Amino acid sequence: MVWVPLACAVLAAAACGRKGPPLPPLSRTPAPAADLEATLSPEGLEMAWTARPPLEAGGARVEHGIYWDLRAEPGAAPPAADPERPAPAVTGKTGPPERSVVEAGARDDGPAAEWPGEGARPDRRLRTRIDVGVPPPGSRLRLAVVSRSGRRSSAPSSLEVRVPAVPLPAPEGFELLAEEEGIRLRWRPAPAEVRLELFRREGESGGTPVMLARVEPAVGEFLDRGARLGVTYRYAARLRAPAGPRAWVAGPTAAAGPHAFVDSFAPKAPQGLALLIEAEGVRLLWTPNREADLAGYRIYRRLGDGEAKLLESVRGRDVTWVDTAAPEGQMAAYRLTAFDTSPRANESAPSEPAEALVRRPRTLSVPQLPAPPSSQPSSPPQTAPQPEPAPATSGTP
Repeated sequence: MVWVPLACAVLAAAACGRKGPPLPPLSRTPAPAADLEATLSPEGLEMAWTARPPLEAGGARVEHGIYWDLRAEPGAAPPAADPERPAPAVTGKTGPPERSVVEAGARDDGPAAEWPGEGARPDRRLRTRIDVGVPPPGSRLRLAVVSRSGRRSSAPSSLEVRVPAVPLPAPEGFELLAEEEGIRLRWRPAPAEVRLELFRREGESGGTPVMLARVEPAVGEFLDRGARLGVTYRYAARLRAPAGPRAWVAGPTAAAGPHAFVDSFAPKAPQGLALLIEAEGVRLLWTPNREADLAGYRIYRRLGDGEAKLLESVRGRDVTWVDTAAPEGQMAAYRLTAFDTSPRANESAPSEPAEALVRRPRTLSVPQLPAPPSSQPSSPPQTAPQPEPAPATSGTP
């Protein structure tokens, strides 16, 4: 028999029949798209949002539908018909039709996200571009993104793009200039109330554009320090202005390139060249160059009124060299250039000249003279020690 304390038995009996408050069923509807943003440009409507994983157990895929309608403001002219562009599919999924709706469309094959994947990250940033034509100035473009998992759909995430009355122009004077530190992009300064977006692609054609920066257009230039030697680049720039919460409009793009970024930048001219006449020849000394890709120096010599000729290519970072073949008694003028490690071996401008008359120092021979006589007296010749005489005795025993 197992004995249970009375207090424990009472508590257990009271807990068995009690029910907690009812809990809502687990929602299997996917979470709405988050952080929806859009940019309307002549190339199309660029959209981006964050997709979240489905709540349904075992769910691994969320699809997205995109809906839009174009609404004209009162007094705005309707868009001109484009015979080359087919009429968009009109759908009622954007809401009840209104008199101001001049065009509507839908795209059910929007980007999809699957889980797990991409390092099991919980969220995915999705991007897409759709063709909505060229909305008339002053109109409004309403957008909606719906997340779907199976048959269940989330609430729509929406925003509105207000089309400006005056379209943005393309950046003027857009060009590139290769420099030792990278590729410098230049344009004619624009008003400060807009922003300028810079894009870069690799290769002669194709490639995915990469956003470099959004800068103040009044600056007029930007240095792309991430450009790598040996790669061909193409650049594009466009102006962008706000058109509502998380919405922007952009103007036409201006392009520059393709440009093959190669090392065509020579080191600086060497400085501080000096000469020192030695018995072995003419020694050259100079201040070292600081370029990271320095390969060495080239030494040129001119004798008298003749032409300068290459004497030697000194590799490494030594800053001294001896011309052992300098002809005696002639005026010799020297110059230095520096060259780098690139395949072109770019050579710098020559240094300031240094010249000298070649007269090697001679070593004088000194005759050997006899040693002078010593002034101290010479020591007497040494003789064997003489025995001391015996002391005299008196004869008395």
